[in-house]
Amino acid sequence: MGERQFIVENIDSKDEIAEMNSNRTVYKVPYHIGGSNFGYKFYYFKDGKLTAMDEGFIPLGSKTAVPTPL
Repeated sequence: MGERQFIVENIDSKDEIAEMNSNRTVYKVPYHIGGSNFGYKFYYFKDGKLTAMDEGFIPLGSKTAVPTPL
């Protein structure tokens, strides 16, 4: 999937760019697990193409997920 198509189909005001640099762009998109609980999916793009998707990771001492390091 291309990045432009992803943005058109998936991005709304609750989503955000979690990381943007010369290597990649990462979007953080919320999803519902059940009831009002939710988590995040991270979508990784390089050169305008989706290369990976995951739930990121939670660094030691943190409560929120961040993009998986390169």
